[in-house]
Amino acid sequence: MRLFKALTFILVVVVLVGVVVLIVVEIADYHGRTPTEKLASKHGYALTSLSRCPKDPLRGREGEHHPGTAGDMVPHGPTSALLCDWSQAFIRGEGSRFVLGERIVKRGADLIKLVGALNSLPPATPLPPGEYACPEAEPYDVLVGLRYGGSSEVHVEVGPGFCGGYSALNLQDKTEYVATTRLIRLLDGLLRTGS
Repeated sequence: MRLFKALTFILVVVVLVGVVVLIVVEIADYHGRTPTEKLASKHGYALTSLSRCPKDPLRGREGEHHPGTAGDMVPHGPTSALLCDWSQAFIRGEGSRFVLGERIVKRGADLIKLVGALNSLPPATPLPPGEYACPEAEPYDVLVGLRYGGSSEVHVEVGPGFCGGYSALNLQDKTEYVATTRLIRLLDGLLRTGS
């Protein structure tokens, strides 16, 4: 009799745990997506790992950022970089939409140039509060995902800056830099050719 009660108790506990897991999965809306993909869709970018480019342009520019420190945007020595580019294109029958381009950079010389260009960016200087008449910046959305040994990563979003021009935003520490022509040209070249 005791064995029957123990087995019944274990069965009830297993069923209850299973029901709770199903409810949590349904409420969390996982549907086969990894936790990284869930974070990516919630925040607009992946906070932990970037193995593929997100299908839509980032929205990591919302919220507060602060000027970075000159020469200190990203660590040296990445093992690879994932470049994601969203270009606006007109698709017949669908209208204007973003088209994703994706390149992986593994060549050491290209990685050294990329880190050098990112670390040479000047920190962004915040403008005093007020109203500004700013020129419209050309659409430019690029994500640079630098991967290091031990699976650590740094993600940098390059896009329109405040009041014209372009900026580079380190998505981990929310430090902002002015994106130079050198960086834009390097990214454009790497996106065209890869390595």
